[in-house]
Amino acid sequence: MTLGSIPSCMTPRATLFLLWFIQKREIHGYGILKALREGGMHGLGPGRLYPFLADMLKQGLISQKEKKTGRRVRKVYVITAKGRQMLEERRRLFRGLIREFVIDMLKGSAQDRHGRSKIGES
Repeated sequence: MTLGSIPSCMTPRATLFLLWFIQKREIHGYGILKALREGGMHGLGPGRLYPFLADMLKQGLISQKEKKTGRRVRKVYVITAKGRQMLEERRRLFRGLIREFVIDMLKGSAQDRHGRSKIGES
């Protein structure tokens, strides 16, 4: 399943991902689409991205400002203090979960299903 076909139950994950992405730099909607497609997420189109962004604007997680580039004026998205707070709260949660996952996965690769070490065996 691609990001472009995310069911509504996964909206918090998409919001978190977009917050993380936007906090990296001020970026316009097409720039987000382009970067995601370059990263292999081809299923996400404007019809899916812009509603997410509009909802995030409404929630106060991001804001929009005009940025002049050459002759063009583009609307870029910027993370707000509320968005940074949400991102940091989720970071703390994920740190613990990811740490536990990685440790468990590393243990699993070094032991068989009975807990015996597989290291050094041929």
